Order: sequence, then C-alpha cells, then structure tokens
Amino acid sequence: MAEGLRETVKQLTPLFSGASRARLDPGQTARMRRLDPDAPSEPAFWAIVAEVLEPALPPDGEAEARRDAERRWAVALRALATLADLSHPNRRLGAALAEAGYAEMRLQRMLSCPADRLPIEVQTAARFLAAKGVAVDYTDLVRLAVLDRPQAAEGIRRGIARDYFRTQYKTQAARGAAAEEA
Repeated sequence: MAEGLRETVKQLTPLFSGASRARLDPGQTARMRRLDPDAPSEPAFWAIVAEVLEPALPPDGEAEARRDAERRWAVALRALATLADLSHPNRRLGAALAEAGYAEMRLQRMLSCPADRLPIEVQTAARFLAAKGVAVDYTDLVRLAVLDRPQAAEGIRRGIARDYFRTQYKTQAARGAAAEEA
C-alpha cells in the first residue's frame, strides 16, 4: 500500500505543482481548495478520481467503503490544492511544519485528533504552510488524510512527530552554537 500510495502522489503532484500540461487551471485549483469532502461536487475532483485514484479505491459495489475513501481523498486533494506550487520532494511534513514555526500545540492537536476532526486539522496545517510559503513533500500529508488502518495511521503520526521535533532540535542546537560563537 505504501509504495502504491507514493506512486499515486507522484501522479497527483503535477496536477497541483509545476508547469505540467496536466496541471489544473487556476479556477479548478481554487474550487478544489473549497472542496467539501462530505459532498465533493467539483468536476476536477471526479476527473482525478477517474484518471488517477480509481485503482486505490474500493469497488463501486462497496458503497460505504467507497464513499469513505472518496471523502478521505477529497481531504487530501483539498490540502494539495491549498499547497499548489509548494511541492518539495524531500521535505517531510513534520520538518516543514517545524521550519515554518507551527506551534507544538497545533501539532499535538493534529496528531491526536479523532478521525472526524482530521479534515479540519489537515487543512489547518496546509493553510499554515501555504501562508508561510514553505514547500513540503505531499506524501505525508496524503498518507495522514487517506490511510484509515489504525496501525498505519499511528506510524504516520509518529513519523510526523519525529521529523518535527528532530528539526526543532537541530534548529535550536544551531542557534545555540551561533550564540556561543558570537
């Protein structure tokens, strides 16, 4: 699943970042930023479902599982639209949040929230990064929004926390070393 998800993110990235011909136009991107995950009506969302996400979704016959997966992907795609042009393939989400100055309290809230609150927390993090102009590898954000297996979700959350605090520690250590030299 993890490798398949990485490949899916690689297919999605040009839609939201760069000068690809496949890129969504500015109006589509704006509408995707306002997408309601519980009632996605934007045609660009359904085009992405058909063209990219179909293999990652449950079959049509599993209506409830399919609807839940589409909702999760809508959350992820809304965050990617918010972060349009802020893709950095090697900057993990936790590190990007730390570099941007995301508050520990906000991070803790995002990492410990129940599933029904996750869409709000994911969008809050995406908006914060966008406002700060900090690029991020879309993969962790998509994994956080999309994966619903408890063990997988826990692993993602722990990885984000490790990256965040590792980056904070390195930043503080560098500041301390610079202060000692001064």
